[in-house]
Formats: sequence, C-alpha cells, structure tokens
Amino acid sequence: MKTSRIHELVQATPTDMALYPAKSSVTDFMVAHGNFLNFNLAQARMDPAFPWAFASAYAQAKLPLPAVVTEPVIQEAYEYLCFGTCSDTLRDALVLRQESMKLTRGLVEALLLVEPMLPLERISELTGLSVDAIETYEALFFSVRDRDQCYRATIAYPNTRQVEFQPDYLATVDYCDLLKRAAVRGGVDVVMELMGALKTGVQLSAKDYADIVKTNILAEALVLIEAGLIHQPLRIFDLAIKLIHATERAAARAPKVLTRVAAPVVAASRPPVFSVWQRLGAMLGRQSAKLSYKWHPSDQLQHASGASGTSGASDRLISKPRNPYFEVVVPSARGREMSWAFATPNRSAIATVTL
Repeated sequence: MKTSRIHELVQATPTDMALYPAKSSVTDFMVAHGNFLNFNLAQARMDPAFPWAFASAYAQAKLPLPAVVTEPVIQEAYEYLCFGTCSDTLRDALVLRQESMKLTRGLVEALLLVEPMLPLERISELTGLSVDAIETYEALFFSVRDRDQCYRATIAYPNTRQVEFQPDYLATVDYCDLLKRAAVRGGVDVVMELMGALKTGVQLSAKDYADIVKTNILAEALVLIEAGLIHQPLRIFDLAIKLIHATERAAARAPKVLTRVAAPVVAASRPPVFSVWQRLGAMLGRQSAKLSYKWHPSDQLQHASGASGTSGASDRLISKPRNPYFEVVVPSARGREMSWAFATPNRSAIATVTL
C-alpha cells in the first residue's frame, strides 16, 4: 500500500482512537492528551501489516469502517474479524500466519522483497501457494511492493547492517530475517540456494569463482571503509589486506614485457624536416650540415634546402610509406655506412647513412 494511501486512511480515523496499542513508555504530548493522529501515522508508515491492523482496530472498537475504505481485502478482513466469514483465499493467507508455516511465510516475504519485483506467478511457482493467496497475504500482512527501496531495505535491516558484524550473527539470526537480507542483497537465486531448493546450474572455472569472491571481498571492505568503519577490528579488512598483498606479490613475480608503441603519424602541411635533422645532427656530432629533402604527396613534388655546410658524398634517408613519402639527403665526406629502420602503425622507413 502506498504511503499516500496510508495517510488518507489514518486521517479518516477518529483522533482519539489508537490503531496500535500505546506503550507505557510513550510520552508524546499528543498521545498523553488523547490525540493519536501523529502516533497512528508514525506506526502505520512503518508497519507492513497496516491494512490488517487497521481492520483489527475498527473491529475491536466495534466501529464501522470509514466510507473512504474501498480496498476489498480490508473490508473482507473486517467482516472476518467481526462476523467470522472467511473466503478460501483469505483462509489460505491466514494459514501462513501460523507458527508451523513460519519458514514458508519467511520465504514468501523474502521473495516479495526481491528487486526487480518478481511476478506473483513466479512466487507461486517457487512456494507452491496460489497466486490469490500470495496477493491477499501481501495486501494484508506484508504490503511492501508499492513502497520505496529504502523502506523495503528497512524491513530486512530494521537496525541497519550493524547486526551482521556481531561475532555470533549466523548462530543467532532468525532464519526468516536471513532470507529477507539475502533477498535484498543477492536476489531470488541466493534466497532459494539458502533454502536448499535451487541449483543455478552456472558452471564457472575455478579462476572465475576466485575472481568473484575476491571482487566481493574488496568491494565489501571498501563500502565499510567509506562508512567510517576502518578502525573496527572486522575480519573483512584482514581478508582484503591479504588479497592486496597477494596481488602485489603476483605482479612482482610476473615477467616484465617491454613494449614500444610508436606515436601515430599525423598528417601535416609540411614534412617533419627539423625533427629528422635534429636527430641526424646529434648522431653525426655536427652543429650544422647541408640538408635537403623532398616531400612527395600523392600527385605533386616539392623541394626545399636546409642549413649551410660542407658538401661531399650524399647519405640518403628514404621513407617510403604507401603514399605520400618524403626523401631526406644528408651530405657527408666520410666513408662508413650505417643504416637503421623505424616504423609507426601506418608508416615504415629505412635509413642509410654513409659516414
């Protein structure tokens, strides 16, 4: 039931009528003076069984339901409480309230908390109950499907996740609460696995399983750190630190692979003459040399000359990409020859220099 509808029904209730028994410790000013509106609103907003509590309060007070009540389930519950009339569907929903049905009830409530919401037909298939019985039970006793995500999480964690950090948590937690928390965190498959009723059939390698476990440990540790719990002696932090150290050791033992990635050649309006010249000048140990180059675009030829220097036998650096290409000629008067090659992802060059 939506929060806005809960407010409408509570506001239609007489202000001196308590929908919920007031505890002796309640000291609210309005309650002390017989005005239960705020008290009823606070209780009703957090009660997933508000429709049943509403019908019960009117039946106990022997008052007719307000005219604003249009929900058939509330009307049927009121008639059952006042006159004992009960349909088969309502009886099936009431049976779930019995102690012997606690585990089935816990399973139904957990599946109602799964997000995204499961179709009632799917819940019926998993629990063996009729769709009508599940729908009636949800509407009267566990009305959560029309509520926001924060409220649904509050149903599973009424005191936040603090309870999970207790050393004896697994030994003391109520199994129905455990199913609800599994539903909120893991979904339908996790709930059914905890019930022992489903095998997912997913077959992963040992490495895949290990990666999933490690990822979840580190992610959980990060959440707790961001929540300000890093100074707490939690087991999850010890596991996370061990994983981090193991990862670092594995990385240190891994063989080092040196990879050289050439920078991509960017098309320009003129060839990169000066960068080529600076590199050749450094290799030849000269401060200046006579340099000429030719740049060959796809259908034209341009010529240029460089700085002054002595002339002599020519060394030739020729780069021949697909199209265009450029040619650099470096003068030299010595007699040794040296060559090298370089490449980029889309160009290659062969350089030959006679010294």
